[in-house]
Amino acid sequence: MEMFGFNRADAGEVVSENQMYLSTLKDANGKATKNKNINDYTFADYGLKNWKDLRDKLKPLKLDTTITPDNVKELFRNNAGEGLMGYEDYLKRKLILKDTTFTDHISGKYVKPTENRHQLFAHLNDVLNNPDKVWMNEYKEGINAQYQFRYVKFFNNKTLAINCKITIDGLEIKTWHEMKTEEIRVGLLIK
Repeated sequence: MEMFGFNRADAGEVVSENQMYLSTLKDANGKATKNKNINDYTFADYGLKNWKDLRDKLKPLKLDTTITPDNVKELFRNNAGEGLMGYEDYLKRKLILKDTTFTDHISGKYVKPTENRHQLFAHLNDVLNNPDKVWMNEYKEGINAQYQFRYVKFFNNKTLAINCKITIDGLEIKTWHEMKTEEIRVGLLIK
């Protein structure tokens, strides 16, 4: 009851220091430092291991080589409205993938052997429903800052990431890709 025993507007404080999601950072001398921006928090700030230290205990991701840029369109299910494919994540949140986003990711540079987005597409549902980690971070879209969820799943040979823009209507899948560096494991750790 102590948290509700005063008027927060009068106090000018919405969340006290001991109620913050992220604790105040301290420098080498133990003095409080300026809080970081959301994207300055990395997996190391949460005491998480580097993927290279985890991968030996994981199963490999097997890509279906029968999925080609020409036939991957058969996997797109227009089940959430005109030009939209619907998904659910591990918390049963609804997500959409626009046909235009899908089409952009199954051609050009995205289908080269270094990307294989057409073959990674078959694993979206698994990553959304069984992520190892979920991060919330900030990205730029034009001049405006936006927030996104990044679902990450580790395998022995790859790590897959799905970026989902947070919109007023819910979550929209914007891209999926193989993690090339640990730098994508940034933001607020949600799961």
